[in-house]
Formats: sequence, C-alpha cells, structure tokens
Amino acid sequence: MIKKILIAVFLLILSSFLIWQLYKFLYTPRIVFGAKGFTEYSPGSPGKVFVQVLDNYFSPVNNAICKLTVYYPNTTKFVDNVTMLPFENGLYYWDFVAPDVQGVYMTTVSCTYPSDLVVLTPSQSQFWYKDGIAFSGTSVTATIPIPSRVSDKGELIIYFTAIDSANPVTIQINNTATNQWETLGTATVNTPQLSFTIDLSTHNPLTVRMTAGKTFSVDLLNLYAYKNATVVQTNLRGGGEIHVEVKKVAITPDESTPEIRSIS
Repeated sequence: MIKKILIAVFLLILSSFLIWQLYKFLYTPRIVFGAKGFTEYSPGSPGKVFVQVLDNYFSPVNNAICKLTVYYPNTTKFVDNVTMLPFENGLYYWDFVAPDVQGVYMTTVSCTYPSDLVVLTPSQSQFWYKDGIAFSGTSVTATIPIPSRVSDKGELIIYFTAIDSANPVTIQINNTATNQWETLGTATVNTPQLSFTIDLSTHNPLTVRMTAGKTFSVDLLNLYAYKNATVVQTNLRGGGEIHVEVKKVAITPDESTPEIRSIS
C-alpha cells in the first residue's frame, strides 16, 4: 500500500513538473529564431545588417531591443553594442557605410524583451522617427523630458543622414547633477547610426548636443526607456558577416585599327 502511495506521489510530482515546464515554454517570452542578413560591399558603399525576431509561435516581435556588434577583419570592433532600429514584421536593422578596410567583418546580435518600452522624442519635429524632415547645420541641441514612471536607464539612438568624411560629429549630453557636458562619442561617415546607454537618474531632462566642423544632417533622435526594468534576455544564435572588397574590373584594349577621316 505504501509503495503504491509513493508511486502515485512520484507520478503526481512528475506530471506537475512537466505541466509547469510546458507552461513556461508556452507563456514565457523568448526569442527563438533570427536571420541575419549579410552581403558584399565595396568601400564607401551603403550597407545594411538586419535581423528578424520571432516568438515561440513564430510570430513577429515588434517590441524588442536588438544590439549589434561588428568586428573588423583583424577582430577589433567596428561598432560595439549599437542598438538596431525597428522596421516592421519583427525586422530590425543597422545602416552603415563600408569602411576602406577590406575583408570579412563578423557580426553578432543579441535581443532583449522589455517588460514595457517607452519611446521618447524631442519636441522638435526634425528629430522624429525618420520622417524626412532632417536638421542640417554644424551644431544642434535637443532636450527630452523624462517621465517619472520610467526606470533609471535608457538607450539614446541617433541616425545621421549626412556626415562630412573629414568632420565627424561629436555627441555630448548634459549631466544635470554636475551641470557638465559629457562626451558620448563621435558619429562618422561610416557609422551614421549610433546608440548609447544613458543613466537617466543624472540626465533628467536629457539634453543632447551635436557639433561638427562642417554641416551634417540628422533625421532621428529617440530615447528608448523602460517603465519596468524586468527583462527577458536571449541571444540570436548563428553567424553573420559583411564582406568588403574592392571590385576589380578588367579593361580590354581595343585592338581594332582606328578609322582616319579627312575633315574639309
């Protein structure tokens, strides 16, 4: 009798465990599939890296944050942990201009499911989500108020549509605790799409200043912030790469005899 009871208890525990595992699989948000795009580029040509994010039911996930790292052929970093822009149907992309360094660029992508994502923009319309109304000039300052309901971290995303090759754009933010400008980095002709992780507790409101020696154009300035910091993290597995190569064109000399005409 005791043996039967023990077997029944074991089966009950086992079935409960299996049901719990099935529940977690069906209802825990996880990114289980991704497809990275890669192709060949010539130095100076525009390029795009993309990834598609699907959930357990292979439906598009449109509220993820996907970060990309790209390595030069010598394995140093071309860009590090830059946030990709959302498009539609679970697609996220990063635009770049191919550098002069030839070879194979390895890429990695990781995505985060935020529990609740808030997208904040400055009041200036030219910084809204790539609406075609770009700012053009050598210096611009934009301010984004931070609602009290968001957490202390945010992702600042900036998209430049034109940068002079010899004059990168310096990006700074104002620290409201010290009232000092902090330099985040520079945008170059090869890296027009950049992102930075911001501590909002000392940058509220977030004021961004962009300056360069010559005119540049910027068509997007967004801040991605979380209402709730609880996230589910996963990695998109598989490899991606970018090929940069100078195209060689064979020129065949014209061996035909040139025609001579007299001009009267």
